[in-house]
Amino acid sequence: WVHVTNKELMALPFYSDGQGTKDIAASLAVIAKWTGWFLLVLAPSVFAARAARRVGVPRQRVLEIAVALMVAVLLWISNWSLLDQPGPAGYFLPGDLSFAPILLFITAVTVGFVIRFQRRRDESAVLGLVLCALALGLLPKIFFNVRFHQYGFGLAFPATLLSVVGLLCWVPRRLNQSGWAGGVFRGGGFGLLIILLIGCMKIVAYQLSGKTAVQGGQHESFHCRDSVLTQPSKHAIKWLLQNTRPEDSVLVLPEGISINYFSRRVNPTRQINFMPPEILMYGEDRVLADLQARPADYCVLVHRVTGEYGDKFALFGLIYGQSIAQWVAENYIGVARFGVMPLHPDRLKDTKIEWGVAIMKRK
Repeated sequence: WVHVTNKELMALPFYSDGQGTKDIAASLAVIAKWTGWFLLVLAPSVFAARAARRVGVPRQRVLEIAVALMVAVLLWISNWSLLDQPGPAGYFLPGDLSFAPILLFITAVTVGFVIRFQRRRDESAVLGLVLCALALGLLPKIFFNVRFHQYGFGLAFPATLLSVVGLLCWVPRRLNQSGWAGGVFRGGGFGLLIILLIGCMKIVAYQLSGKTAVQGGQHESFHCRDSVLTQPSKHAIKWLLQNTRPEDSVLVLPEGISINYFSRRVNPTRQINFMPPEILMYGEDRVLADLQARPADYCVLVHRVTGEYGDKFALFGLIYGQSIAQWVAENYIGVARFGVMPLHPDRLKDTKIEWGVAIMKRK
């Protein structure tokens, strides 16, 4: 939060895209579009709840199940959640399915609790406001682009949980108080959640099926994809375990703190990585001073193109982090290399994605 007012930092494409502020009009259009779709899916449940207002509890339960199955089948047939297409377009959740309406829902719930507290001053309203404050407090980083992938899986969770509670509990309770069959509406909510759950499980299965490589060190290991992101750490960890002492310190540039963890080699600095956000937040001069005050025994250079932060920060040592790269070149000598020469300007010109890692020892 200290750096939220850093305009240069917040203007990075990585954050403006993730937050949805790069094109606010387009983000608002997506929110409006999917709010309409969610309401359209749930509208039949509202009408069914009104039509079934005089039925008894047993029949209401039957209708609840029937509506749930009806909504689930309709969504399945329409292939709304892309259940059969869990490829690149559905990296954690289907690519064309937006959870942006959660923002509007949580805002509406918060307003409702505020009104309730002003009228009754009861404890439940206070607890509801606390939960809403938690949910809204975690959303600013993805405010206009609420999602489950990347950082969204954690930031959107409290808001999603409250949305589920509202869908299955608060709204049906309110309908019951109005004399309608709230349980019937709950059935529509269940149908919607069932289809989303199946979609999530399909995509999780797809992700796990590609994790055929084993990564880690002599203490722990885990399954991962065999990709340009995992190859550098695999070779670096193995080399460090075989050729360095446990008391040797290791600096990884610009990113790869897991190499320190799995090789059990200490990172002597106060930085866990040296990506554009960290350089902008703490200042390159300050970061360099810290490296000079605590020089590591070994330095691992990982080829990591950082174009997601914009062309200005596409490669460490070329446009940003130049003084740090220069200091490394002057104080370390290469002892091993795997893959392409990392962090070389020519790598930006390559059309194919490559990987590379160089290990250097302090002179």
